Amino acid sequence: MSYYIPGAKSISNTVSGNVGIKTTNPQYSLDVNGNLGVSSTGSIYIGNNLILSNVENSLTLNQPIKTSYTNSTLSPSFSPATGGSIFIAPSQYISAPYNANYGFLSTIDFTIEFWIYLSSHDRDSGILSFYDSTKNNGWQITFDKSTNTVLFNYNGSTLNTGITLTTNTWSHISILRSGGEITAYLNGQAYGVVSSNAAFVPDTATFKIFANSALTAFTAGRITNLRVVNGTAVLSSYTQPLPNITNTVVLLNASTPATYLTDSSSIGATFTPSSVVSIEWITSSPLSPTIT
Repeated sequence: MSYYIPGAKSISNTVSGNVGIKTTNPQYSLDVNGNLGVSSTGSIYIGNNLILSNVENSLTLNQPIKTSYTNSTLSPSFSPATGGSIFIAPSQYISAPYNANYGFLSTIDFTIEFWIYLSSHDRDSGILSFYDSTKNNGWQITFDKSTNTVLFNYNGSTLNTGITLTTNTWSHISILRSGGEITAYLNGQAYGVVSSNAAFVPDTATFKIFANSALTAFTAGRITNLRVVNGTAVLSSYTQPLPNITNTVVLLNASTPATYLTDSSSIGATFTPSSVVSIEWITSSPLSPTIT
């Protein structure tokens, strides 16, 4: 069955029961080839799933979506990402002055976590570093190109986490010490584990991002929501910026272009770029708003 407006077929009803608006071959119960508008006093009821295919940022909402069932799903994440990230070009880095609080005292639990988007890297490139390579004390996170794995270096020892990183993909990495065990996580999944209750506090060092302690190997890409806590931090959401919890000593959420190099923790350090040309704030982020 078909309905017409002057000059064009408007609505089609197929044998299978599908209804199409501005399409003669509807593939769904209601297939709209065009814009679907709802008045300010109207509403759309979604009983199960709302699926958006082959679109990106094409659903505009003036009011929150209210779903009727707790198992309803919205896919994919269609809203713009929250905040942004720090883009660091090859052979560049950012750093903050020495502060002993960036290190970890013996037996104290700690948390290091961040989102990383790896573009390229040198062999044994640095990701994070608070390490004195002349005395081998402190800690740093590096990337071993030969094994394609993330390493956690501490006081001259190394934990090969077993974490591999895929280029041009956002990944969440965390290193936690709890009860004397140091565990590495990738996107919430546990990988390498090592036991150590030692103190990881260098005598002198700057806190570097995307460079190793000796400034001989670098990582290029993006980083956001970096948090270092002298204590155990529980990640409650992969979709929202990290909060400034008790004992946070570094917090870079890269929320705005005006504040992306300013630490939001109680220390409040300002990170200095090695180059003002090759380091910038960009809108790319792995985070998305919560749908209510």
